[in-house]
Amino acid sequence: MTFKAIGKRIGKDQTTVSKEVKLHGKTYANSFTKTDESCPGLLKAPFVCNGCPKRNHSNCRYVRRVYQAKAAQQEYETVLTESREGIPLTKEEFYRTEQIVSSAVKAGQNVYHAIQAKPYEQMNYPGERVSPPEYTYSLPMQISPIPISG
Repeated sequence: MTFKAIGKRIGKDQTTVSKEVKLHGKTYANSFTKTDESCPGLLKAPFVCNGCPKRNHSNCRYVRRVYQAKAAQQEYETVLTESREGIPLTKEEFYRTEQIVSSAVKAGQNVYHAIQAKPYEQMNYPGERVSPPEYTYSLPMQISPIPISG
């Protein structure tokens, strides 16, 4: 089935379908693989071995690339769930972070500089998944504006 036909069937553009297949195709090698090279057939649509007649045969010596819709959907749902979990801070940690940034801004520092300049231990960042500046920008802080004297 072509990307155009799949796109029409699911109500998406063919380029969206193509990007999905390219991004979520899984590469693997088996006992028949004789080289680390990619198959020349993977350079053009459909970019995967799903429709290739040599896919399940020993006469294909290349590394295989397969798109599995269920695995891609499961990965998408996991990312979607994780992105909606929120910020894992206690109330005290949040207010401590807000106090550090607010005091720096009141002292005349730029918000970005205040976040970059503080040691990460002081800011109570959870885990290693998000960089501290990115993490701090996502917090709903109430930093009062600095009056500009003219």
